[in-house]
Amino acid sequence: ALGCLIQHGGGSEPQVCRVVGVVSTLRNPYDETSEWGQIYQPISPDQVPIYLHIRTAPEMESSLLQNLGSMIRKIDPELTVVSLTSLTKHYRGSHTVQSARMNAQVITLFGMQAMFLAGLGLYAVKAHMVATRTREIGVRMALGASRRSVLALVFRQNGVSTLVGLVLGILLAVGLTSLIRGALYGISSMDPVSMAATVILLSTTSLLAGYIPARRAVRIDPMVALRYE
Repeated sequence: ALGCLIQHGGGSEPQVCRVVGVVSTLRNPYDETSEWGQIYQPISPDQVPIYLHIRTAPEMESSLLQNLGSMIRKIDPELTVVSLTSLTKHYRGSHTVQSARMNAQVITLFGMQAMFLAGLGLYAVKAHMVATRTREIGVRMALGASRRSVLALVFRQNGVSTLVGLVLGILLAVGLTSLIRGALYGISSMDPVSMAATVILLSTTSLLAGYIPARRAVRIDPMVALRYE
């Protein structure tokens, strides 16, 4: 493409430009699955730029904003400077960015609620499963099993079912990444931090759900546990 001529622009006088460089593919900042076609060209006298971007070091941003107006007036006193602002502040006031941020906050809120409900449901199911084994725990203790061995048994069985559920959940999440990839920006659809946080939260919830009723059951007198319904 280098050196080729391209014609762009509508109207009766389209512009013809020569390609002097090629940049990497631009991605839509709000949808990583789509690409943006972009042409960079120098400012010519017959063009009026909407924005002039100046790149600077982060620590020089505030001082540059304070002195940039006077620097421009020294170069061209007749040049009108409408406003000076940082790119961060400009995008914060952008309706598009605010809309995207609002969507992200709503999705995050629903995700947190879904995680809470999933943890609550997992805790209830696991706690009920262990509580229904109170009589079995009483029989084991009546036959000489120690509290530690009973708790270890509950943890082992609870851990196996939890591990199977997590593996199936991760495989399902991997299969559904294509549906959510377009809604993510700045992180991958298989973000390791999100995956690790989910695994740790659900694993901890599952283990606590088994430990608390099991610990309560081993403290009951074996004869009382045998009569437990």
